Amino acid sequence: MTTSSMNLNEKARISGTTVRLRYLETSVGNSAIDRLMGGGLPISSVYLIDERNSRNYSSILAKYFLAEGVSHGHNLFVASPSTDPSDVVSKLPEKIEETSREIAERSTLVDEPIKIAWRYANVPKVNSSLANRRSKTQFDLTKTMNISSLKSCNISKYPLEGSSRASYSELWIELRRVLSLQKYCSLHSTTGDSSSVDRSLLRIFVQDFGSPLWEDSHLALKFLAHIKAALNDRYAVLMLSMNSTAVDPHLKERIYSYCDVGFILEAVEDGLASMFGDHFDGYFRIIKLPSVSSLGPHCPESSDLTFESHRRRFDVKILH
Repeated sequence: MTTSSMNLNEKARISGTTVRLRYLETSVGNSAIDRLMGGGLPISSVYLIDERNSRNYSSILAKYFLAEGVSHGHNLFVASPSTDPSDVVSKLPEKIEETSREIAERSTLVDEPIKIAWRYANVPKVNSSLANRRSKTQFDLTKTMNISSLKSCNISKYPLEGSSRASYSELWIELRRVLSLQKYCSLHSTTGDSSSVDRSLLRIFVQDFGSPLWEDSHLALKFLAHIKAALNDRYAVLMLSMNSTAVDPHLKERIYSYCDVGFILEAVEDGLASMFGDHFDGYFRIIKLPSVSSLGPHCPESSDLTFESHRRRFDVKILH
């Protein structure tokens, strides 16, 4: 990835990004997933969520991803062959500041008291959540972001208004045009005096990637190769959501290989989860973690993970 070789002086100061081991990274809006990646999503990365057996959870992670951008003034590009992009943007969650009491309640291990043997009553409870419990600001899925916040950033949508057809070839043309803007170009890739141009981060979200709903669905890999190459020297990150159950296994593996970060959401029935004596909505599988500054990726505490979708939040936990 090109960003890993940039000199620190060549990195722009962009709100919502941090420098880690000589490269820029940003949050995906969910502290548990940030922790799995070792801190955040490296700039120029392709971030994949593959949701199987359901269609309820990847949209929540997309809301986190986009809402995090709005909260820092990043620009958005939203594309979907099945949903009006305006509907996706209009339902982003609001970031709220919690009280000390709310933080303490959120940090409890179990929702309901359970009876345990007296000899274990004083044993410290294990907090299996990967979320940052000390953070005072969290996105609340029950509260919708106000319109004034959305108007503060530039939001591009595809398909264009008035069009019902979606194709990878047209999407690539639109993205190439947007990415060519100097405010997204890394400092070392520009020529001449560009110091007067304020740099910004572009967050791209493409829904239902690999789906036959795209007119030219056979061009999925070609599009992904083009966009991955274009992101190398740009201040931008790309999130893809897909359902691989309807995708050819060979194509699925090729898509995985193009991504820098990937997770699988595998929903389960309530009865199966109860067999483990716990409540969760599904398994959270790791496909790939970013490895920008080293030969290997960050090593998380555990790879045996589950996810829970609550009314106000989405959480990832270690399955004990």
